[in-house]
Amino acid sequence: MWLYVSTPVYTVALLCRAGKVYEAPPIARWTIGKSVQEVSRYFRTKGDQVSEEDNGNDFPGVQVSTFIKGDQFVFRGSSGPELEALLKGVAESTNGIVDALVSVKQAVVAKNVFTGDSSSGNEAGGARTPQTRSSGGRAKDAPPPDGGTKSYVGEDGRKYVNVQCSHGDMLDLRGNGYRSDAYCTQKDRDKQCKPVKL
Repeated sequence: MWLYVSTPVYTVALLCRAGKVYEAPPIARWTIGKSVQEVSRYFRTKGDQVSEEDNGNDFPGVQVSTFIKGDQFVFRGSSGPELEALLKGVAESTNGIVDALVSVKQAVVAKNVFTGDSSSGNEAGGARTPQTRSSGGRAKDAPPPDGGTKSYVGEDGRKYVNVQCSHGDMLDLRGNGYRSDAYCTQKDRDKQCKPVKL
């Protein structure tokens, strides 16, 4: 059974077995081992949305997970052959998937949607809690790789980079002594998007 919880900050899916939370993402790790009723009641009293999905069995299939440079990758399938086909498809499309993820991350950073580091246990200022010191936590978020950014000279003679803000491609000011690398083209400072460090 799956228990879906949607809060104003995050949405998670909790895998439940025998009436208890069996598996949860790091942000809701505290729910593991607690009863479904207890967890549901907790979130509902805070005004969060909670829903259940019973898939007819206690375990949805097969799952493999691995960590690559601190990021966890989880793959699930309803059977071994289905999981194998999924993994082969991901392997064949890895370059396209990574390029798309880099583009998404660059767009999120450029449009100032990213609110900070999401690594487990990193408090403000990078301090780690006693709980995460022992568990290791997740590696700090890394900026998008520079390999996907390309500079070009625009019709106006200025140097641009293929990172976009809400006003289009940003100015490439790398190597000019500025704090960030890409800047919004908007002349009115009040309307400028947040600069991006590539």
